Amino acid sequence: MNVYVLQRCFCGVCPGLYVATSEHAFGYQDSSLLCQNLLLLSFGAALAFMLEMSEFLVVSQASSLTLSVAGIFKVHFA
Repeated sequence: MNVYVLQRCFCGVCPGLYVATSEHAFGYQDSSLLCQNLLLLSFGAALAFMLEMSEFLVVSQASSLTLSVAGIFKVHFA
């Protein structure tokens, strides 16, 4: 499911560059600033995606009890 959502988000970004750089929408006059912001946003999205994939792989290889116990230890000791 995450892969399909990521593809839809990427397809929405490409046509959005024209809208975001127009004077009437977001007011970005410099496209390099817009690209820098999109790069930072994409970096955060990639980190979140890797977190979701690692959680999926842990649950698929081990039981959900393992993830639950690890979460309890994280909350207790953090």
